[in-house]
Amino acid sequence: MSMAHILAKDTLAGTDGQILATINGQVKVLAEIKSIEATIDFQKTEVKAIGSKSTQYKKTGWTGSGTVDYYFSTSEWASIIDNYVNKGIDTYFTIVATIIDPANPVLGAHTVKMSDCNISSGDVFKLTADDELLEGSFEFTFSGYEVLTQFTPLARVNAVVGS
Repeated sequence: MSMAHILAKDTLAGTDGQILATINGQVKVLAEIKSIEATIDFQKTEVKAIGSKSTQYKKTGWTGSGTVDYYFSTSEWASIIDNYVNKGIDTYFTIVATIIDPANPVLGAHTVKMSDCNISSGDVFKLTADDELLEGSFEFTFSGYEVLTQFTPLARVNAVVGS
């Protein structure tokens, strides 16, 4: 029996995709984004039962957080921070991120939507004497999450597993 494994051609280049954000009702392509990473952590409550020595866990909620690294070529993120610091206006936004690798059309696209995004911390100014590109970053939280499109399962791998 063959062992199922991934082939190099089945992997994705992490540079192909698109990130959109809806900020104050305006949809924007975030071309300055260098990387984005989002994580969901589950809150769990311990469940102990008479007659069992093990501790069980039940999911009772979740929190979403992420990090964005970008080329410092926009004032958008610093302005969002400034609006809260100086005016008390807290901006929430939605991010829709898509991974699609044209070199692997079989997989298609994977798109997720993160809503009620809110900046937790972020760079507001950068200047350096080094001969480097200016980069910034911000951390954010989100309280809505949805998978909009999923990759197409690889038929070759499923055929081996199903054998």
